Amino acid sequence: MVSTGNGDDHLTLDFTNLTNLTFDGGIGTDTLALTSVGNISATAFDKISNIESLDTSSFSSGSMTIDFTALDHIATTANAIDLKLTSSATTSINNLTEVYLASDVTHTNLVSSGSWSASSGTNNETYVVSNVANTFDLHLHVV
Repeated sequence: MVSTGNGDDHLTLDFTNLTNLTFDGGIGTDTLALTSVGNISATAFDKISNIESLDTSSFSSGSMTIDFTALDHIATTANAIDLKLTSSATTSINNLTEVYLASDVTHTNLVSSGSWSASSGTNNETYVVSNVANTFDLHLHVV
């Protein structure tokens, strides 16, 4: 169990060790950076709390799928999550029903077959993501 307390924290973790970790970011703006490509299952972040930012920008190629439930789990504290990714790798979020730009008053849905390619999103934009039961803001940073 890692508990960081007050202040901003940055934890870098090899994806293969994700299920072996219990982590509480505490108060502040806390980042979880993943350093290897893999698929993030619905239960991957069950023992991780108080994370405001997920950084996958170290993936220079390949593809990764993130289950909506995993993101929703870590977004519950602030009802928002920052996602930092690289444009040269494909990052998709699955098990979604709706994704739209927060600034889009018509709520044009970007989801196709329950998935959305976050890599195709616009840098420094906020998206609203939903799976019927839960909704949160996703702040996208493409590097």
